[in-house]
Amino acid sequence: MKFSDFRVCKALLDMLEDVDYFLKYKYYLEITFDSMIEWFLKEKLEIHSRPLPAYASNNRQVKLLDLYMAVKR
Repeated sequence: MKFSDFRVCKALLDMLEDVDYFLKYKYYLEITFDSMIEWFLKEKLEIHSRPLPAYASNNRQVKLLDLYMAVKR
């Protein structure tokens, strides 16, 4: 999935609505979700200094898709 506008982002977020699909393709969706976040930060917000993947203060990687799903629930 190549991100070029918000319609593509919406399509990805719509895929996450299907729990069975989410569980079956979680690895692929994590990579794609991180790509979407990176595209949004760089292209839309023009933030180039934020490191990705994201890390918490204890040097543990933050899984942004898991965080998104937890907040969504």
